[in-house]
Amino acid sequence: MRRILTVFFQILLVGFLSLCCHRSDTRSTTSPAPPNTSYRVESVSLGIDGASKAIAVAFVKPEFIQASHAQPLLGRYFQDEEYKARPQGVAVLSHGFWRQQYKSDPQIIGTNVNLNGRAYTVIGVMPKAFKHPREAEIWLPDETK
Repeated sequence: MRRILTVFFQILLVGFLSLCCHRSDTRSTTSPAPPNTSYRVESVSLGIDGASKAIAVAFVKPEFIQASHAQPLLGRYFQDEEYKARPQGVAVLSHGFWRQQYKSDPQIIGTNVNLNGRAYTVIGVMPKAFKHPREAEIWLPDETK
């Protein structure tokens, strides 16, 4: 009987520890949603291989990434001066877009992506768990005042 109770409590303890670890992992990989006022989503034309297709782009304000506490998987996120209009813009790709369009190429940083006929330099790729807003495939700094 004592052996049965020992095994029962060991199983209970392993189950409890597994649940705690799962919850801890979930919290660390899922970032909180930034406020809706810190971004706007627009459909833009992606030019690729002589063709174009519509994709969702999130134009984000500086507080967007601060609210989510997310760090790019590759490269970096926007710097303060990149929120001002510049001839050459910068872009951060979603993990899914990077995987589908660029076959997870780790050399993507520094290359260009063409949006609405304008070249943007890729400076980062967000982690797989970062999906704010859900439909966004690319993030650009919001250059509007």
